[in-house]
Amino acid sequence: MLKKEALALLIALILVPVVSAAPFQIYGELTPALPNKLKIRLAVNGTDVYNGVIKDSKFGYETPIMIEMGTSAGQRISIYISDVKVDEFQPQGSIVKRYIPISATLYEQITGKKISTGTATQGTSMFSSLFSSTWLKYVLYGVAGLVLLAAVVFLIYKIIKMPRKEKETISELAETKPEREAKFVEKETQREQSSAVHQKPKVSAEKTDEDNKDKSDPIVQLKAYVQRQAEAGKTKDEIKQKLDSVGWPEHVIEEVLETL
Repeated sequence: MLKKEALALLIALILVPVVSAAPFQIYGELTPALPNKLKIRLAVNGTDVYNGVIKDSKFGYETPIMIEMGTSAGQRISIYISDVKVDEFQPQGSIVKRYIPISATLYEQITGKKISTGTATQGTSMFSSLFSSTWLKYVLYGVAGLVLLAAVVFLIYKIIKMPRKEKETISELAETKPEREAKFVEKETQREQSSAVHQKPKVSAEKTDEDNKDKSDPIVQLKAYVQRQAEAGKTKDEIKQKLDSVGWPEHVIEEVLETL
């Protein structure tokens, strides 16, 4: 009989480490903030192992929560707030910290109230809290306004101080193609007239006829320009290349060159 009791005691001592494991500590936080003193319940595979209340949306901080679990694989811990499951996990390590986000649906089930915008953003991050402040919005708007004003003032200053040549280039870019063509002929005509002061121009019957035509007609001015270029010794190819570079249509160039 004594041998049987000793054998039973030995088997019990062997099995104790197998069916139990060292306890581990668990604590955590819930976001957004929930009212204080809401009931929190922890269960291992459906069996309650802890009951308490939350404070400042935290649990296990003031009073450590120690959970003992067996060594069976796959054991999971479920966390309930006011009998609403908010988390489930398989513990790893001797100390477990849980960050538990509460959705709008869970918040309404737990508190019986809809979550507000302020509550939803509470506790998310320090930066989001700062950017939600009204005074900070005004500061950011003010800084953005000052930057925009400085950019406008700088642009005006650059335009005022811009060299004349750059201003002329910008204004030329804004001109239409016919305006550029007419201005080109006008400039060439003025240049040739200024050089004619030191050089006696050649007078021909054709030039006399052209001078009597309507000088406001761009084609007439173009023909006069081409004629003067030819008299100055320019070839047709050189004249054509010059006119093509400023945008005159090819058929107009060909038509004018045929008059030479």
